Amino acid sequence: MLARFFKNIQLLSLSLDLDTLQIYLISFLIFFLIIPFPYFIPIIPFKTFLISLFIFISLILFFIKFTQNQVLNLPKSFSLLFFTIFLILAIFSTILSSSKYFSFYSNISSSHSLISFLLYFLIFLILLINLNASKILEKLYLLILASLLGTLINNILILISLFIPLPYFVFTNFTEMIILSTFSFLLSLSIFIQNLKIDPSKKFLNITLKTLTLLNLILSFVILFISNFQLIWLTLALLFSGIYIYNSLYEKEEFKVNAIYLILTTFFLLLYIISPELGIFIFSRFPNLPQEIRPNFLTSLNISYQTFKTNPLLGTGPSTFIYSWLKFRPPGLNLLNLETTRFDQSFNLPLTLITETGLLGFVIFLIFVFYLLLIFLFYLSDIRLKILQLPSLFLIAAIFFFPSYIIHLSLLFIFSSMLLISLTDYFAIKIQTKKLFLALIIMLLIGTFFYIIMFYNITKYLIASIFYLKSLNELQNNNFDKAINYLNISNILAPKSDLYLRELSSLLLQRANIEVRTQNPNIQFIQNLITYSIQTSNLAISINPLEPLNYFTLANIYENLSSANQQFYYLAIENYQKAAERDPYNPVYYVRMAILHYNNKNKIKGDENLKKAYMLKPTDQQILNLIRNYMVK
Repeated sequence: MLARFFKNIQLLSLSLDLDTLQIYLISFLIFFLIIPFPYFIPIIPFKTFLISLFIFISLILFFIKFTQNQVLNLPKSFSLLFFTIFLILAIFSTILSSSKYFSFYSNISSSHSLISFLLYFLIFLILLINLNASKILEKLYLLILASLLGTLINNILILISLFIPLPYFVFTNFTEMIILSTFSFLLSLSIFIQNLKIDPSKKFLNITLKTLTLLNLILSFVILFISNFQLIWLTLALLFSGIYIYNSLYEKEEFKVNAIYLILTTFFLLLYIISPELGIFIFSRFPNLPQEIRPNFLTSLNISYQTFKTNPLLGTGPSTFIYSWLKFRPPGLNLLNLETTRFDQSFNLPLTLITETGLLGFVIFLIFVFYLLLIFLFYLSDIRLKILQLPSLFLIAAIFFFPSYIIHLSLLFIFSSMLLISLTDYFAIKIQTKKLFLALIIMLLIGTFFYIIMFYNITKYLIASIFYLKSLNELQNNNFDKAINYLNISNILAPKSDLYLRELSSLLLQRANIEVRTQNPNIQFIQNLITYSIQTSNLAISINPLEPLNYFTLANIYENLSSANQQFYYLAIENYQKAAERDPYNPVYYVRMAILHYNNKNKIKGDENLKKAYMLKPTDQQILNLIRNYMVK
């Protein structure tokens, strides 16, 4: 029966060019990764889902090819080896993390959670196995057209958003916008420098390519010039100078091309010199895009160093930089009204990784990155593949200059695999017996089964994110009952998300307070709401014990109940203290404790906490008012 099934698959696939189909799939993925989406779709969970769906379909194509030729082609790639080792280290780091459920399940849409690293690895691996160099060269124009069309749509909408609000679209953050615009600029520039042309018989495609290239070159540079972001000019200056020096030493390019690189190096270096200073933080200049603030290099280095002292080898776990930031951040940020700002990444990816995966993960990942850098700089010889050289080198360089998000890293692994395919040797496992064939099929099916479980969870988290957005929308309309119902659905779909549990707990408390203020309050209903609120808060804490907001939410519930029972007063203080231990430089927790102590006639403790809050933020008006009302007689 199994043999008949595989025979039917073989007959079905005879009329299909599976490599071409794979190229079409990767082209569609690149296009949809780049473009913005409507506001009612959670953009990052949705793009994570698209990557997962692409891998799932690619696995099916792989099985069809495997049953056709009964040969398993495995790449001999050092880069694949290094990233496999990094992935193993990330898995151990997650297992040992104090917040392993958060690292693996709850932060499923993060660019540097364990699931994200698994997705990058699978994209990398499956493209290396499913494609061959000749097919990529033959269909390269499809990948380029998909990239150009996606970035053109993105660039047009970004420029429109400078003048007209576009509330129906969700853009990526400022960093990704800068990276995508630079990627578009370099890809278009490479096409001009290399004078790429599709088959002369395909006139329409050639005209389309030239049009998209010209428009992208102009629009992407306009975006970069308007943003006037100093790090971009420095990155481009270093990139072009490195390529110019390499070409000059090894005589890799003709004089005209090297002259272009030298002019571009000088031009971007001049822009870097005359641009304003970076300052302490990076601020977005695009008012209609999501605003973004990032810590500078020295601040990030200090956070990594402090975390490294406590977790030197394997770090705190993927996607847990935010908790190192809260614990070790500079208290002087309170004077800039940034005490509640939460950074989930460092200045760049290496500093984030040394915090989250320790020295071992940091070193292995750097070896992987530098290996790719050397490969793409020294060993690309085919003129057609050189179209992808500049943008791919930039995606690697951006790792050292910017925090890295899922779109940036996904494109890096996609284009890296495209270039590596032409340079990688393969060894083939030929199936000569039925037993060996069945053994390999079983192993592959087991691996696919585990991936399907992961894909199932990613799909559930996407739907949970959609219901969470619906809940926020109902909350804006003061419809608490519907908001609670939608959040309940989110928690059913994503039971390991402390965010949804925490939000649900807060909503239940607000709903109880609303019921208390009605003319005929339902006491039993109020008690049930409060009980459920406490239970969800405790569950959020058990899932993610590193998150101070989980303790803050529970403390807030107990504070609301403290007038009815003295025991709740002590429980509220206990949880505020736990929040303060995890976020020691945030004055909010000390203010709440001070108010709670004063309301319970404990002036000594109130004064003690109010002094701590004042030392952290002496300019805060609420703190000064509390000092006048309670401390100054």
